[in-house]
Amino acid sequence: MKPLAIHPERTTEPAERLLIDVRTVADLLTVSVRTIERMVKNREFVQPIRLNARTVRWSRAAVEAWIAERSAAAVDVGPSRTLSLLPISEG
Repeated sequence: MKPLAIHPERTTEPAERLLIDVRTVADLLTVSVRTIERMVKNREFVQPIRLNARTVRWSRAAVEAWIAERSAAAVDVGPSRTLSLLPISEG
């Protein structure tokens, strides 16, 4: 019997997946799952992709772009302050 072929293009590491779950998103942002849910509800974060009635995922690329956008717009607030990941207000 021949062993099953391993597909190097398929990864099992969450950091390399194209679609990621809410726990992975929360880990990337170092916030709670509830914070992600609240941000999605308030349209302050990337909207998830609904795969079926009970399963949603986020595009890893979209999440990383969201983070990069906020990082690029961040102002140096000094070592004793924390930067917010909330939407950047215009005006």
